[in-house]
Amino acid sequence: MADCDITITFDKLREIGQEGKNSRVFLAHDHQLEGDLVIKEIPKTKFNTPDEYFKEARLMFAQKHENVVEVHYAGMDADNIYIAMPFYVNGSVKHLISNNNFLTIHQVIRYATQFLTGLNHIHSRKLLHLDIKPDNIMLSNTDVALLSDFGLAKYTDVYGLADQPFAYSLHRAPEQTLSGLKQSRWTDIYQVGVTLYRMVNGNEFFYGQTSNIKTKEEFISLVQKGRFPNRNAYQEHVPVKLRRIINKCMNPDPRQRYDNALELLNDLSTVTENLDYQMHYVASDTKVWTKLHNDHLVKIQSKYDGTNFTVTVQKESGGSFQNQKRHGLVESDYAKICKHLNMLFTEYDG
Repeated sequence: MADCDITITFDKLREIGQEGKNSRVFLAHDHQLEGDLVIKEIPKTKFNTPDEYFKEARLMFAQKHENVVEVHYAGMDADNIYIAMPFYVNGSVKHLISNNNFLTIHQVIRYATQFLTGLNHIHSRKLLHLDIKPDNIMLSNTDVALLSDFGLAKYTDVYGLADQPFAYSLHRAPEQTLSGLKQSRWTDIYQVGVTLYRMVNGNEFFYGQTSNIKTKEEFISLVQKGRFPNRNAYQEHVPVKLRRIINKCMNPDPRQRYDNALELLNDLSTVTENLDYQMHYVASDTKVWTKLHNDHLVKIQSKYDGTNFTVTVQKESGGSFQNQKRHGLVESDYAKICKHLNMLFTEYDG
């Protein structure tokens, strides 16, 4: 068979924001396919040898699964490596949970079940992802969560371990902060836990916990002690059972985490509380949860005036909200407010 030259041409339309530092991602128009694709551009200077140029593309291509992003093709020019993938109009999970947007618990569990199915698949093939975060969970055009970005992925040795010195800092597991320790499937489980923490609480809630951390050493200490992210701080509607599941994923001791993705999937399927409450901020000091209950729209509101929390419930009737005074409560003790809110969530959950 004769050799032939293949020219790949595309126009970059706009850059798509990422948390990674080793690549840029663009929406591009491919002239051969006459369609829009996502192009990941990686400088050749990021690789030690030419043998590594297409490692990520090969890994993704080899992991064909309905919950793993597919690769259309890969190519290069004098300076960069290019990986072409489908363009999903829904973007990533990070997009959904930014700018004080919040998922319902039902959405969190549905997306988690989907991308965890993809993770279980790659683990069954002795591959660790090692970069699980909301950016790397894409949402297909049919709203299915897909695992993406295998730039840090590594195959395990006969002991189920891999050596990957790089990690996204805010999702770094305790073992990734210690020199000489290798990673395992438990490292991916930890990163899933941080991802779920962000999904149930929102990005601003998560990033806000970094504001008082002054040094890298302080951050590492908090991670190693299991104090970042804060396991005791969740949005009020997040069920206790789900909090425990997420905290188990983030246990500082890898042996105390879920042993595998299937075990985690099974526990997530048992969460049935507060599934459909939609939370949003109406002001910086006021949270509102809404839910359709018995053909009425219920609104539960918590407001903090600097001294007291006030909780009220309103029910839509005839197209307008009518105050339900019996649910009014003013209290300075946050724990009591949380208990009262959970009582209300339960009352209207069904």
